[in-house]
Amino acid sequence: MYRRRKSISPIKTGPEPALKELLKNLEEEQIENLRIAIASRGEHRTSCILHKQDNCDADLVESARVLAIRAFRWENIKHQQPLIQLPWCYCLNCINPFHFALDYRLSYNEEDQDDSSPHESSTRLPPLPSPITPFEVSDFLPQDPRGDTTQWGLCMFWEEKTRVGPPVTLESRYFNLFANSMDENGLCGEFPSGSRQLSTREKISGGLTLWKSLQYIWIYNRDNDCAIFVHSSHFGEGPLKVCSGACIPVPIAARCLTISLIKGWGRKYRRQEVTECPAWLEIIIDP
Repeated sequence: MYRRRKSISPIKTGPEPALKELLKNLEEEQIENLRIAIASRGEHRTSCILHKQDNCDADLVESARVLAIRAFRWENIKHQQPLIQLPWCYCLNCINPFHFALDYRLSYNEEDQDDSSPHESSTRLPPLPSPITPFEVSDFLPQDPRGDTTQWGLCMFWEEKTRVGPPVTLESRYFNLFANSMDENGLCGEFPSGSRQLSTREKISGGLTLWKSLQYIWIYNRDNDCAIFVHSSHFGEGPLKVCSGACIPVPIAARCLTISLIKGWGRKYRRQEVTECPAWLEIIIDP
């Protein structure tokens, strides 16, 4: 599992020379963006932070990106480890640690407790496409922000067997579920009112992000503390656990997705059906 830095300061005591040099070369606005990203642990959207705009050498950019991620997000990430570019990132030479996600398989830890119950344990992982890097496969590159906003799906929020609020149309480049409105569009975990599951909702902070590419629906666990559980017909019987900061692709042919926040379900869990989970989403993908 990837260990997160306990400190959120952009400059720790006695930083290594390379980190000092990296920060020294950032503009004041970029430093402020980095401070906001670190202070909110990625829950506030921030702009790209560019590495030496006059030098886009891929190896240098990768080294700077890994250095920033090690310093401010995951301590033990490796060079050339596959990272997934998030849909609010548009620059090839971006080094913002919170503009990238882990491949969910590489963030998986068999010893993690998936739920508060000792009877629940981790689910199996089925084979999925090979890990990707953000700038090699055009299908996964973010589209132009001025691109098409045609409806591509619907999202419904459930508490056990009760649907809460009306369906939400998915039509923007990406869709967010988060605990408070902050500065983004999406479905706020505090809305709609009348929740019977306040204890679970109160644990949702960063929430999750969904977006659509040509072949996949991508689901990013933006929350810093809690796992999410994702299921589609392509995954077999049980849901898959997606740890904090990780991202999972679901084949676009899967027209219906089920996502539970914090709590798992199925054969290896105390809850046998998703309708027993306190907070979950039903996603219907348009053909």
